[in-house]
Amino acid sequence: MVTAAPTATLEPFYRSAFTSLNSLAVTEFSSGSIINTLNLAFSSPSVPNITEIGTVLINAAQNITAFNIDPSSVKVNSTAAPATSTVPPASSVTTPVAGTTTTTTGEPVTVPATVPTTRPTTTTTTYVAPTTTVSRTTSPLSTTTSTAPTTTTTNAPTTTTTPTTTTSTTTTTTPTTTTSTTTTTTTTTTVHLQPAPLVSFVIQQVFVEALNDPQSTQFQELAVTITAVFDVIYKAKYGILFIRTIVLGFRPILRSRMDVKTQAEVQLVFNETSTQSVPELTDISDTLKEAVTNPNITFGNLSVDVTTIIVKVPTTNITTTTTAAPVIPTAIITTTTTETTAVALTKVPVVFRSRGETFTSDLSNPSSQAFQSRALLIKTQVEPFYQSAFTSFNSLTVTEFSSGSIINTMNLAFSSSSVPNSKEIGTVLINAAQKIESFNIDPSSVKVNGTAVTSSGVSSKTSLFTAFFLVVLSLLLSSQH
Repeated sequence: MVTAAPTATLEPFYRSAFTSLNSLAVTEFSSGSIINTLNLAFSSPSVPNITEIGTVLINAAQNITAFNIDPSSVKVNSTAAPATSTVPPASSVTTPVAGTTTTTTGEPVTVPATVPTTRPTTTTTTYVAPTTTVSRTTSPLSTTTSTAPTTTTTNAPTTTTTPTTTTSTTTTTTPTTTTSTTTTTTTTTTVHLQPAPLVSFVIQQVFVEALNDPQSTQFQELAVTITAVFDVIYKAKYGILFIRTIVLGFRPILRSRMDVKTQAEVQLVFNETSTQSVPELTDISDTLKEAVTNPNITFGNLSVDVTTIIVKVPTTNITTTTTAAPVIPTAIITTTTTETTAVALTKVPVVFRSRGETFTSDLSNPSSQAFQSRALLIKTQVEPFYQSAFTSFNSLTVTEFSSGSIINTMNLAFSSSSVPNSKEIGTVLINAAQKIESFNIDPSSVKVNGTAVTSSGVSSKTSLFTAFFLVVLSLLLSSQH
């Protein structure tokens, strides 16, 4: 899921920083390496300013490895997020020289002395960032932006002269040298962030191709149902420690020849700033199993297979190292961008018969559940054989079913620079027929680009030369009678 990864990765940082965060949504990707556009929704009474919002993302950039965040590129409300740094105020320190001996004789003389006293130069900068107020009504979200000016106040240094009276005639001074040593201490702190647990489980619901698309109605309706049920279960168990459920995606699980169920994967977000620790994985799993088997808890129209529930954590541990030092060196950030080039594809039609299987009218409708289930079954079973056989193989798409037992038509896409010949393509399917049990593949029925391919690799299509020879032979035989 393309948008789920940035959303699932960034949202915990903002939820930890702002209790007023409502949601984070990816709205657009554009060129320039990759420019990512997000919408953050906050409760109207408590909206952070640009600096606060931008700082969370800039700090998160050090902890995220799944994708790159260029800190210098962060903009909030089209305004670059101000970089924040603290510079200690200037100060003047007067250190007396220890061990000086003064001998005084003769008449007293008054000598005026000027002792400079320098106050630190203090600069106070007030930056009022644009304030965004988001109000949620029956109409779409409305956004109001107001900008206040930047005010800078500077206090100039002050010098004070104080008269000093010294009585001396002849002065003998013995200087003593004092050496000052400065020690720099570097402290390294390692913070381990607890990844949000992942929960996977199988729903007794037939998987349809639309569940691969997070923007489809089927995906969103199922995601809303699962989110609502899980939020009720875990909020009842853990209270304010539990924040929310995020549906990451769905994928097909083959149970039998014509039975493809749906596996869901969700992420549970807990409050990591709480004094309570994140629950153990076994406790999270047991909580869900108890809820599934509890007859008093309604899962809507969902039927969860309790034996398939698995709770785990992401394999990537996030480690943040912070070093405190008196001197901050200039950081040089190098970004490597990988460009994706479109590859030209060539589609090759392949047809085979499933002998002994019955064709039904709904298989002629690509929108029907029967069509989509069988198409997905063929794709998941056949595609791995072609991926293993040809590095140039791109994808397999079932395009049609027709009667005659069941005749299956599909398109195989290859990189145009390296397309196998008909014999090679057909041989892979014929060999796969011996290993696939979910549906029947009649080896003698395989056709590639309209040409029959046999197990020996010789086309069974009768050539024009053979047809001409048979006609001539027939005329010769008939002339002898």
